[in-house]
Amino acid sequence: ASLLQASRASLLQALGEKKIETQRLVVLLATRESEQQELQRQLNSALEGWHTERGRREQLEEEVASMFRDKEEEQARRRARELETSRLKRERALFESQLAEATKEKEAKKEERREEKRRIDSLRNELQALMEESEDFMPLLVQEGAHAR
Repeated sequence: ASLLQASRASLLQALGEKKIETQRLVVLLATRESEQQELQRQLNSALEGWHTERGRREQLEEEVASMFRDKEEEQARRRARELETSRLKRERALFESQLAEATKEKEAKKEERREEKRRIDSLRNELQALMEESEDFMPLLVQEGAHAR
């Protein structure tokens, strides 16, 4: 009977712990649901603001469009296009001159590299010729060295 009571007490304690854990999870779930509701409210508020702003923007765009229909505005737009075209032409001319200069510099560097390569090849050929000549004279130098000793 004592074993039964101990087992029962152990089961009651485990049940109590599970109950506490369940209560903690219920509180956590309620907190999460509350946070989710707040986020949903913020999202709805942001969407409402976006729709309101969108409506204002569309209204402003319509007002601007009606102003541009006016003859004076059309002339101003034409003048702005002419100025933009002129600016783009100047920028293009500048770009083309910079491109030409860069191309010229690139060609000059290529020519320098070719000249350096020619100089290296020439020096390499001279060195090869000297080495071949020195091979011809090497036995004579060895003999002279042996006589000098």
